Amino acid sequence: AAGGRPPLEEAMWLLAAPEDFQARTLKECPAMQLLAMVLIAEAKIDLHGASPAGTAAQLVAQAVQQVHSVPEHVFQALGRAWPIEVSLARFQEKMLGARAIADARSRAAAPFEVHFVICRCEENLEWLSSLGSPSGAVLFLYEVCGDQAVPDLSGFASVQRVAAPGSIKGSQGECSAVGVLQHITEVAATSAAAFTLFLSAEMPEGSERDLLEMVLQSLAQRTLDADFVALGMRREMPRVPTPCARAVWRSCFGPGLPLGYKGARFAVSGERLRSKPLGHWRGLLETLTSSPSACSAAEPDAEVFAGAWHAVLGEALQLPLRADDLQLPLFLRFVDGPSGFQATKMPKSSTYLLASVRS
Repeated sequence: AAGGRPPLEEAMWLLAAPEDFQARTLKECPAMQLLAMVLIAEAKIDLHGASPAGTAAQLVAQAVQQVHSVPEHVFQALGRAWPIEVSLARFQEKMLGARAIADARSRAAAPFEVHFVICRCEENLEWLSSLGSPSGAVLFLYEVCGDQAVPDLSGFASVQRVAAPGSIKGSQGECSAVGVLQHITEVAATSAAAFTLFLSAEMPEGSERDLLEMVLQSLAQRTLDADFVALGMRREMPRVPTPCARAVWRSCFGPGLPLGYKGARFAVSGERLRSKPLGHWRGLLETLTSSPSACSAAEPDAEVFAGAWHAVLGEALQLPLRADDLQLPLFLRFVDGPSGFQATKMPKSSTYLLASVRS
């Protein structure tokens, strides 16, 4: 249904099944096989590009070729019961749209630049060397604990190492709220970067690593069409906010309680950052550095925005789960765990994620 969760996991599972199983599915329910292939092909446009000879187009061509083995009268009947034409039209629309976005970014006067921001103390950054950084990527490395060893970062066009105070370092390897807003104020809000990614200095693992690599693939293709993408997998648990948190939130984005993915790990578009005047970002930073009267001397700390970065950066207060977020491109709308909360012992493996980053 329009607006419903796309069955990416189920479709990828079907395409990853043994060939004899797929052949039987094609014989017994050809429409399901076709729709699964077209859905995954649409997701692959952002990951592999919109070339007529690319991976996505080839998968659709394969699907259409398979359907030719179905008797015409059977296929016509299936077309009345299954949204085959709608699916193919969506694929074509996505191909044209992604191609237009990539072409416009390639022709723009300013180079397509992606900035990475990491605040680190003693974390080992070897994992950065294995990332598929897009061309023109710039790394801003805020060094909190002095001059630490740096691995091979030749995948970045430029590395800006900046000595920084401990106030910009948050928990779990992330930049603190002050660190994020300071970088936005001093660099991101006035730069020509197409996207800025705030990452933890700690190596991402499992599905978080897969998610990051998918976003980087899309950036490499210059097709990413989203103003904000949370790069963490854990949701902020609903809780009663402190008076300080309420005061800070009200000052930053009005009344209401924010709820979203936890942590200062996200990608934000330069267009979104530049849509606000520089004074707006300076005001947010001032709110943190000169606490409202409701805050004690120790507040507000990095946790004030832990699950609220989406709201700070212009998204709705209640950020939907990825699978339900209509603002995200299809390839990012996978189910990311039971109710979005990853702090469980339930299995979290995903055929879709594993296949997408390895295909």
